[in-house]
Amino acid sequence: MKIYSLSIILFSVASFFHLNAQIADPVVDSAYVDANDLIEAAEAVAVDAADYTIDGSYGMPQDELEKFNFKKGEPVFVIVNVQHSIPNDSLLAVRELHELKKNFAHLKANFFIVHKNAVLDFQNDSQQEYRLDDYNTQYQSVIFWDGKANSDVYQFESIIQSSEAYSPQLGIDKTSSYVAEFNQKKKELSKYKNETVNQNSAATSKKYISNLFLAEVYYLKNEEHFFTADFKGVKKLTVKSNYKKFKNPVNEAEFDLNGNPTKLILQSDDIDGKKIHLEFSYLSGALKKLVSTYAGEDGKSRNQGEFYYQDGNMYDVHSEESLTKYHLNENGFLLNHGYYFDESRYFILEDHLTFKGKILSYRDYGNLNNRDYTINSLQNFFPVKIAVRNEHFYEIQKKSANEFLINSDESTTKVLLNEKGLISKVIMENLEMDRESKPMDLIFEYFYEYY
Repeated sequence: MKIYSLSIILFSVASFFHLNAQIADPVVDSAYVDANDLIEAAEAVAVDAADYTIDGSYGMPQDELEKFNFKKGEPVFVIVNVQHSIPNDSLLAVRELHELKKNFAHLKANFFIVHKNAVLDFQNDSQQEYRLDDYNTQYQSVIFWDGKANSDVYQFESIIQSSEAYSPQLGIDKTSSYVAEFNQKKKELSKYKNETVNQNSAATSKKYISNLFLAEVYYLKNEEHFFTADFKGVKKLTVKSNYKKFKNPVNEAEFDLNGNPTKLILQSDDIDGKKIHLEFSYLSGALKKLVSTYAGEDGKSRNQGEFYYQDGNMYDVHSEESLTKYHLNENGFLLNHGYYFDESRYFILEDHLTFKGKILSYRDYGNLNNRDYTINSLQNFFPVKIAVRNEHFYEIQKKSANEFLINSDESTTKVLLNEKGLISKVIMENLEMDRESKPMDLIFEYFYEYY
C-alpha cells in the first residue's frame, strides 16, 4: 500500500457541534457560509458516531467498520473527519467539501465526508486501502484519487486549505475563498477603534455593567436581561452565603459617587476559595478598561479588556482574537454580536443576542446554548417563558414588586429586592451541593453601604 502525503498539518482542536456525515448534500451554494448554514448542511446528512463502544480495545472490530469501495472511472475527493468528541470539527469538514466542489467542478468528481471509523478501498492497480480503524485516533485529511487505474491515491493531512494543496498536482491555481473572506472580515471589524464617547456610550456601559453584576455577583446568568442593578448612591456591596464551602464574604464590590464599580472581588469555585480581582476604569462615564487578576496554581494571571464606542455601539476587545459588539435597543435590552477569530483554521465563530417582536433570542456558534425568551409584553415582561435548544423550558414570574421566581422542572430560585429596588437575597431551593449530606437551600445575601 502506498498513500502519498502532500503535507502533514494536524489540527487537533475540536470546537464545533458534533455532527457526522457520509455523503454530503450540496444544500449551500456560497463558497463561504456562516456557522448556522454549515450546521444545517451537516444536519442534512447526520449520523451519530458517538454511539460506538469498544469495551476497552483500541482497534475497531472489523464488522463495525464502515466500508467504502471507490471504483475506477471517476475522480473522488474524500474529506475524513473522524473524532469521537463533542463538539468536533464537522463544520470545517462541510465547509471544505463546498470549497472543493466549487474549485474543482471541472473534474466532475464525487465528494464524500467520512465521520465514522471505516476502511476505504480504492480500486486502482495497487488496490490501495486506507484504514480508519483505531477508535482512539483522530483522523483528519482530504484524500484524492483521479479515478485512473494506474494512478495512486494522495492524502493531504488536514481539512484546511486542501484546494491549495492539490492545485499544483491538478494543474490549476486555486485558493480557498474562506481565507480571503476571513482576513477581510477581520479588517472590517477593526474599524471600531475610531471611537466617539457620548451620552449613549455611558448608558450602554451602565447596562453592560448591570448585566455583568447580575450574572456573576447575583448568579442570574442567562436571566440577567430581565433584571436591573443600579448602584447610584451605593458605596460598597458585600455578599455572604450559607454554603460552608464558600468563604464569607463571597463577593465584594466598591463604587464611586456615580454608582460605577471601581473594584470587584469574586470568589472562584476552587476548593480553597481563591479570589478573582477586577478593576474598572472609565472615560467620560463609560467603561474603558476592565483588568482581571487571578492567582492560580500556575501562578498569577492578568487579563485586560478594552472598550471602544462608536455610533451608539460598544465594542469589547479582550485580544486580537475576539471582539463583541453591544447595542442598547429601545426596549432596554443589551443586544450583542460576538466574533472569535480562529487564525489557524480561518474560521470566525459567532454568537449573537437579538430581539424581534416579543422574543429575545440567543444563538451561539455551535447551537449548544441556544435560548429563546418570550416576554409577556413590552410594557410588562413577566412572565418570561424560556426555551433552551427548544428542549428544556422554564419561566421567570413576578410575584410582587419585590419578589420574583425562576421556575424550572429541576429547581426554583427566588429573587428578593429591598426598598431601594436592589437585590437583597437570592435563594436557590433544594439543591444538591458538594459536602452536603442532603439537598439544601443555597442562599446569597446582599449588604449595601451607601454614601
